[in-house]
Amino acid sequence: TNWRSNPTGSLMDAIEVYGQMPWNNVVHCNLETSGCEVVAEGIRMANGIEISKDGLNVFVVATMDKAVLVYARNNKDNSLDKVASIPTNALCDNLVWDGEGTTYLTFLDDSCVYWRLISHIALYKQLF
Repeated sequence: TNWRSNPTGSLMDAIEVYGQMPWNNVVHCNLETSGCEVVAEGIRMANGIEISKDGLNVFVVATMDKAVLVYARNNKDNSLDKVASIPTNALCDNLVWDGEGTTYLTFLDDSCVYWRLISHIALYKQLF
């Protein structure tokens, strides 16, 4: 994810961050060709990304939207199609799978107590 599209410290960076502009994107890079392309855009502070175990879905934390965006991934060209937006009720910062099917979210306040993401459960109460 690219959650800042302007040089840090520039006027446009300040407008983007403090204005909470939807200028962030997700980029797919092909290591064989060294080519990169934007596959999702219009995100307000794209600040974490994970791909499902089967590779069919991509999950992106949209911090300022207080949501996790869910994209269907095309295995042939790696394009993404947004299929859902799951509210988190918190300014989430990142997410990670634990390999057992559980999703953990990190967040910037205490309003995200317990929520379910697809078949994965964020276990806030066990962490804190």
